[in-house]
Amino acid sequence: KNGKYKAGGERRSKYRLKTGQEYAKDTGTEVPVSKKYFKHRLLQDIIHSFPFKRGLSVEDLAEEKKQRRCFIHFLQSILRFLPHERLTPYQALAHPLLRGESLPETGKWVPPHDEKTADRAMRLLNHREKTPPPPPQA
Repeated sequence: KNGKYKAGGERRSKYRLKTGQEYAKDTGTEVPVSKKYFKHRLLQDIIHSFPFKRGLSVEDLAEEKKQRRCFIHFLQSILRFLPHERLTPYQALAHPLLRGESLPETGKWVPPHDEKTADRAMRLLNHREKTPPPPPQA
């Protein structure tokens, strides 16, 4: 039923999305070229390349740069792929950006302890121990 979008077979227990080329070949259609909305690929490059307001004083420009650095840190912290590395809502609310503060000069901010983070990490470790390694490929 989902073969239109997913590649896999009887021997494979995991699925993956088909590439654009695989999908086009299987459906006989062309994959549209994606629009490029930003010149840069990395989040911090996109944010740093956004123009500053004109006429900012040296102090205001320095403050804007601090705010951008804090914003980047916040986004990277809540958008982490691995759940046990991602901020919980409780931790996110304590982030300097949402508290109207600046990041420490070192750029290192330690979130408050949240039991949910420890639980996530333990579940991940337990899952890895129970999961058998994949068979060697020939």
